[in-house]
Amino acid sequence: MVLHQGAAYLRLAPEAAAAAAPQGPAAAPQGPDLDATKPPTHGDIMRNVNSEFIVLHNTRRGLTSDEHRSNISTVMRSLGRPVGVVKGGWNKEAEHRLLVLLRKAKRIRNKVPALMDVAPEPAHQALEDDPIEEDNPIEDGFALSDYERVQMALDEAVAENNEYREDIYNKDIIIKELEEELQVTKRKLAEYESEEEEEEEEEEEEEEAMDQFGGKEHQYEALSLPKCGFVHTSAIEHPVSVSDFVADVCRRPDGLKTCTIAFDIHWNVPEFGNVARLGEIIQDSRLDELPENIRLKGQLPHGSKLGLVVHNMEDGAMHIVKVLYFADKTNIQQIVQLCGGQCYVPIFKAGPWTLKKAIQSLIDRLPGYHVHWASISSKGTGLKRAETSQWNPETDELHKGVAFINQRAPDCDAENQQYVWILTHIKPDSGSPIAGWPESKARIMAQNNARGQAGATAARFFPFTTRSLKPFMADVLLPILYPLLLNYGILTLGWPGVDKTPMLIVMGLALGRYHICRQGIDGVKPAWRRAKSLDNFRHRVGQVHEALILHDPEVDKLNMSDIKSWMTSEEDATCSGRYNDVKMVRNNMRAIASNDLESERTTQRQWPSKNITSEEFFKLVSKFFAGHKRADVLAVLKRSVVMVFGQHAMYLRLPNQDPDAIVHRISTDDIHLDLFSPRDKPQYAKYKIGIEELPPTFAEDVASEQKALQDSMASMVQFKSPDQYLEQANKRIGDKIPGFLRLPAGFGDQHVSSDSDTGPPPTIHGTPLTATAAGPPKRLGTFVYPTPARRVKTKSSPAAPINIDEQETLAQPGEDDLGQEDPDEVFNPLVAKRGKQRLIAKRPASKKSKTKEYQSVKYVRVKSAVPGRGLRKEQATCTRSLPELIKASNDDIVHMLIKDKMLPDWSGMQCPRCEKGTLSDLMKSPQGELKYRCSHKKCHIYSPLNIFILSSLMAGAAVLFLKLQNVSNAAVHQVMNVNHKFTEDMATRLAYSRQEYVIAKQKEIRLGGRKTWVDVEGDEASFAKTDISNIDDSVDSQKPVLWEQWCGLIERGRPESLILERLKPPTTEKRAPGPGPIRKIEWQPLGKKYLEGRNIIFHTDSARSYKTRLEGVKHDNVVHCKKRVKVNGKWKWQMPNYVKVTTHTVGKNKTLKTKAGTQILDRAWRYIKDRLSLNKSTGAGSKLLRAQIQGAQFQYWMKNEDPWPTGVGPPSGWRGVPRDK
Repeated sequence: MVLHQGAAYLRLAPEAAAAAAPQGPAAAPQGPDLDATKPPTHGDIMRNVNSEFIVLHNTRRGLTSDEHRSNISTVMRSLGRPVGVVKGGWNKEAEHRLLVLLRKAKRIRNKVPALMDVAPEPAHQALEDDPIEEDNPIEDGFALSDYERVQMALDEAVAENNEYREDIYNKDIIIKELEEELQVTKRKLAEYESEEEEEEEEEEEEEEAMDQFGGKEHQYEALSLPKCGFVHTSAIEHPVSVSDFVADVCRRPDGLKTCTIAFDIHWNVPEFGNVARLGEIIQDSRLDELPENIRLKGQLPHGSKLGLVVHNMEDGAMHIVKVLYFADKTNIQQIVQLCGGQCYVPIFKAGPWTLKKAIQSLIDRLPGYHVHWASISSKGTGLKRAETSQWNPETDELHKGVAFINQRAPDCDAENQQYVWILTHIKPDSGSPIAGWPESKARIMAQNNARGQAGATAARFFPFTTRSLKPFMADVLLPILYPLLLNYGILTLGWPGVDKTPMLIVMGLALGRYHICRQGIDGVKPAWRRAKSLDNFRHRVGQVHEALILHDPEVDKLNMSDIKSWMTSEEDATCSGRYNDVKMVRNNMRAIASNDLESERTTQRQWPSKNITSEEFFKLVSKFFAGHKRADVLAVLKRSVVMVFGQHAMYLRLPNQDPDAIVHRISTDDIHLDLFSPRDKPQYAKYKIGIEELPPTFAEDVASEQKALQDSMASMVQFKSPDQYLEQANKRIGDKIPGFLRLPAGFGDQHVSSDSDTGPPPTIHGTPLTATAAGPPKRLGTFVYPTPARRVKTKSSPAAPINIDEQETLAQPGEDDLGQEDPDEVFNPLVAKRGKQRLIAKRPASKKSKTKEYQSVKYVRVKSAVPGRGLRKEQATCTRSLPELIKASNDDIVHMLIKDKMLPDWSGMQCPRCEKGTLSDLMKSPQGELKYRCSHKKCHIYSPLNIFILSSLMAGAAVLFLKLQNVSNAAVHQVMNVNHKFTEDMATRLAYSRQEYVIAKQKEIRLGGRKTWVDVEGDEASFAKTDISNIDDSVDSQKPVLWEQWCGLIERGRPESLILERLKPPTTEKRAPGPGPIRKIEWQPLGKKYLEGRNIIFHTDSARSYKTRLEGVKHDNVVHCKKRVKVNGKWKWQMPNYVKVTTHTVGKNKTLKTKAGTQILDRAWRYIKDRLSLNKSTGAGSKLLRAQIQGAQFQYWMKNEDPWPTGVGPPSGWRGVPRDK
C-alpha cells in the first residue's frame, strides 16, 4: 500500500484458483470524465486536468486548442486510421494513447538553420571597462536530473492508477522501489544544496571586500615605484591564507580570451635566504635575476609589472603569489606561457574599479613579504584639489605625477587625445598618480613633454659598443681619434651599406658614458639624436652626453657657416634654425653622415700606398663641397675628422687647414666594405627587426671600451697643443698601415709650415672645388649693315632646323630682324597679281630666319638622355616580338615570363598552402603543366603559374603584348580572335595596376630643389564631361554638367617627372565649351606643395591663378588665344604666341634667359588623350577614367623604355604569394 496526495493505493494478489475479477460497480475506481465513442474536446481535457484525473507533463502546460487537434491527429495516424473524426473511428484504445501522449514530454524538433550559427567567442576579462560576470552554470547537476526522472516516473504511475484503477494489477510498476530511489535522489539533492551554500559562503569574502572598499571614499592608486615590506599576521585585522585566497578570489583561466591581471601561484617552494632582495630586483626590472624556481618563463609585455607575496610556512617551504599587472588586455595563452606555477585569474563581479579595489584589499590581507604596484587609500574630506587655487602637493607625490605624465601622456593632440587623457586621469576616482590635480597644471606638463618630443628625439637603446666594430677600427683607429672628438667634429662620406651610422652611434654612446662617468651624473644614460636637417635639432638644447648626428642632409641647402659651427666642438655653438637657433654644448660629439661621394678613379698599382694625394682626395669629396668657396672648404676641413669609405679603401684625414695634408689610405680588415665584426652581425639583424635584447658580452665590452677611452684621453695630456697630438696621431696611423708613402708634388722645395705667417697662402692642387670652369671669351663677329631697301626674295638654302620642342610655335620675329638680309637669298622675278602685293612683300613667319637671341636660347636647357629629335620607335627594338610569342609553347611562355621578370620565380619559397614545405623548381604536373611542387610529406601540392585563366598561355601573352603596344581592344579581338571580355578585362587590370604604382611613385617625385634654376611647365586639361542631372537631385538644373579636369606639372628634360593632380571644377551649363581655367583655391595648395622654395622658373599659359606669388618661383606665360587689340585707333587681331624668349632676374644681379611656353605639357595631354577609351563606363568622375588617366601617366613616364618588361608596372601584391623560406 502506498499513500500519495491523500489517497491510498492497495495492490492485491489473489490466489490462482480464485482469480476472479472484482464484482460490483462499487469496486471500480472513478476514471476520467470522457466519452469513449468520440474524441474529447479541448474543454474536456482541461476540465479533467483541473480535476487531476489527467496528468500533463510540464512541457505541455498551457495546452492550446491547436496543439490538442494536433495530438488527436497524431493518435489517429498511430492507429492507422484516417485523420479526422469519423463515425466509429474513436475507441478506448485511442483514448488510452492520447492520455499516454499527454503524460510524455513534448518533443522539440531541431530544425537545421539555413545559416549555421558562429561558435561563441571566449569570455574577456576587462577590469577597466566591462568585466564579464561569472554566470556560467555549475556542471555538477546530476542530482536534479535524477530527481526529475524518478519524480516523473512516480507521477506517471500515480496518474495511471487514477485513470485506470481497473488496470492497476496489469501494470508492472513497483511503487516501493520508486520510493526508495526517490529517497536516494532527495539525499543527493540535499548534498548539492549544501555545496551551493558552501560556495556562497566562499564568495562572501570577495563580496564583503567589495562592499567595504567599493565606495568612493576609497581610491585605487597605481604606484610608480613598488611598495615593499614584511606584513606579519598580527598586524592584519582579518588575515587570509594563500589557499583561502585562491579558493575565494581566483579561478582557472579556462574559457577566457584576454585579461589585465593574473596570479601565478607557487606551492611549497623551498626556502631561500634574503627575501627582501626580491623587492630590489623587481624595482630595477631585473626579473631575470629572480630565483630559478619562481622566475617567469618569458619577458613581460611592455608596460607590465610584477607584484609578489611570499608567505613562509615555517616548515621549510613557502607559498608564493606573483601578481601580474598588464597595461593592456593581454592574450590568456601568452599569460599562461609566462607563468611558472599555476595560473589563476580573479572571479569577476560587476564594477571594474570596485573589483580592482576589492582584489587589492584581499592581497593586502595576505601575510608575508609584499611587493605591490598598487594600493588602496582613503580620500580626504576637504576641498578637491582640482577645485582649489591653493594646490600644494607633497614632493614625492609631485615627482610621481610628473613621471606618470612623462611616461603615459600622448604626444599628439591633433584629435584631442592628450586633452581627453588628462581629463580622464585627473578624476578623483581614476586611481592614477595625478588624480585630483588641477587641469591647467596637468595640461602644461603634458604640453611641455610633447614639445620636448618634437624634432630629433633622444634614443638610448643600442645593444652594441665600439668592440662590435672590426679590430683595426676598434683597437687602432678609435683610441687615436677619441681625444680629437672633444674639440673636432667628424665627417663620414661613403657608399650605402658600410654601416657608417652604427659606427657613429657607438662612438657617441662611448663618449656619452665617458662624460657621465667624468662628471658623476646619476640617473642619466648616454644617448644620440639623429636628423636630416639642422632645423630638427632646435627643439632641445644639446647635452654633453648626447651625440648629434646630421644624417644624409641636403647639401645644397646647408650653409657653410653652419657646417663650420657644427664641426667646432671645442666651444658652445649655434646654427641657424627656422624659428630659433640650434644650440650645442661644448665637448659633445657632432657628426655628419652623407652619401655624396664621387667614384674613385685611381688605377691599380703593383705596390699599395699608405696615402693618396690631395688632388685625389678633393676629387672624392668634390660632390659634397660643390659650389662652395675654397676658403670655406678648408675651414671645414680644419675643424673635422674626415672619413671617406670608397670602393677600394677607407681614406682618413685628420683636422688640418693645409690642402696638402696627409690622407691615409686604409684597407686593413676590409673596413671600407663593412665595419661590423662577424661576431655581432646576428645581433644587429635582431635589432633591425625590433628585438631589443643585450648580448651576453655587453657589460664586458663596455668596461673594455671605457678603459681604452680613458687611457687615450690621458695620453693627450702630455702634448702641449692639439697640433702636436695631430702630428703624432698621423705618425701612429701611418705606422699601422702597410705600403709606401706618396709625397705631394714639389714636396722638397714648395713645402711651407702651417705655422709660418710669411709667404702666399696655400693653394689647392687640382680643380675639384669649383664647378665647370668658364670658357674663354668668343671672338667678336663682323657687323653687317642692312641694305637700304627690302627686296622680295626667296631662300635658296633649306630652312634652319627647328627643335622638336618648338614645332608648334607661331611666334613672330622681333624688330631686330627687320631690314636684315640673308646672303643666301636670291631675287624672285615673279610678280604677284594686283591686291596680293602686301602678301608677297611680307614674308611668312615660317620662312623668316630666327633671331640670334631666339636661336641661342634652348627650349630644354638641361642635357637629356633622349636626343632632341625624340625616340624613334621605328628604330627601337623590343625584348619580345609577336611572332616569337605566338610560336612558343606553354612551357616556353612560362620560361620567357620568368626570365623577363613578368612572373615571379617561386623556387625555394615557402608553400602557400601548408606554409611548411619548400617549393621545388618548375616541374611537370600530372596534367602536363609546369608547376611548383611542395616538399612537405603531408602536402605535395602543385602550385600553378598560369595567370591567364580564360585562355591559353600563348594567347594571354600575345594579348598582353598587343595591349602594351597600345593596340585597341577591337583590333586585338580581330587579330587574336579572343573574347572581347578577356581583352577588356586585361586592359582594365593594367590600368588599375599602373594607377596603384603611380599613386605611390608620384609622392617621391621632386621638382627642382637644386642649386641651379630649372624649367617647369604647368597647365590644366579636361578629358570628359557628364550630365549628372539624372543622377544627383541636389545639382543645379541650370548647370548639370560635371567635368573631369586635371592639373599637370612637368620638369623640362625629365618626362618621368610628370605630376597629375585631379581638380574639382564647378558644374557648368550644357553648352559650355569647358570648365574654365584652374581656380586659385585649387592652385595655391598645389603650388606650395610642389614648387615653393625650389628654384623653379614656372612656364604656364595666361590663366591668372598661376600668378600666385610663391617663394623661390619665377613665373612667365604665353597667350594661346588670339586677341583683338587697338593699335593707332584701329582694331587689329593679335596672333597667339606659343613660345617666346623671356629674361628673369635670379639672385641679386644675375639674369637668366629662357623660353616661355607649355609645348612639352601640351604634347603630354595629347599623349594621354590618345590612350583613353571613353564610353559610358568612363564618364566624368568615374573610377575607371581616373585609372586610365593615371595609367597613361605611367606610360608617359616609360615612353622611352621597352614596354614589354616595364609597361605592366610592379605587381600590387598577390594574395597567396609564397614567402621566402
